[in-house]
Amino acid sequence: MLLKRHHRNFYYHYLCKINGRVILEGLDYQNLRNYLKGFEGEYAFFEHIKNFEQLVRIWDLTLDIFGTAQYDFLFIANDTVIHIDIKNYSGLYRFDNGNFISQQGYVHQGLLSQLDRAHRKLEQFIKMNHFQYKVSSRILFVNPEFKLKGYNGNEHIVLFSQMTEVINYLKSLVSDNEDLKLGLLLVEHHADKDYNRVHFYDYDNIEKGIKCISCGAIGMFEEKSQRTMQCICGFEIGKKEYIIEAIEDISLFKNGSFTRKELEKYTGVNATTLKRYLHQYCEKIGSTKGAKYKQKN
Repeated sequence: MLLKRHHRNFYYHYLCKINGRVILEGLDYQNLRNYLKGFEGEYAFFEHIKNFEQLVRIWDLTLDIFGTAQYDFLFIANDTVIHIDIKNYSGLYRFDNGNFISQQGYVHQGLLSQLDRAHRKLEQFIKMNHFQYKVSSRILFVNPEFKLKGYNGNEHIVLFSQMTEVINYLKSLVSDNEDLKLGLLLVEHHADKDYNRVHFYDYDNIEKGIKCISCGAIGMFEEKSQRTMQCICGFEIGKKEYIIEAIEDISLFKNGSFTRKELEKYTGVNATTLKRYLHQYCEKIGSTKGAKYKQKN
């Protein structure tokens, strides 16, 4: 029972879509890089546990209990909530007084104290809602390229070499109705907050056109038939999906309304065909040649 999976917030959704179309500013670039690295690690772990339907699983939860705490993965069974915080570090690190120090000297401080803080808030939530569950919290390093010097073991740290043992244990667990009840309550209290202020890049400066999911090329689709668009790499997509994606792209990049001419340039599809989709999926603003369109909610 997967009760919740990771949902990309608006800021990172925008950066993922705009990336490759314009040179990102320093902070946006660093934030996106860190986000994608973290997501890659979480997804790699999720691939191992995605079919454990007998187990209550939650991927990416934020609780706000006198301050927020974020949880990568929660598993509920046997009167225990298992909290696993995923780290996708790679390269050689040194473990020193609870800190993880890279070869380049970058210090990742407070990972264990952050884990403990989230652990205590989860215990507090469970107690406040009158459940009798223990909480078990671990940091799991999922990248096989991560090496750690000066480490003599810690009950809250799980290395890649130990991950199979963790996965096999999770596979053996079976949740009951009480576990499901707690899981649903946790998801109900998910605090869906977006803390990042979005800097919208000038639409005139971005590379326009649908991005091919096969080769990554932008704006390289042509009409193959009445119903199909084809990229220069040979990848095909239905024209309806293609136009809907273009409407979503332009609405996102312009942060609002757009003209039919802009959609025509973005897609390379003739105006007559576009009119049908604009009528179906957008609201028209104005009635003159300068009319604009806004994507329907």
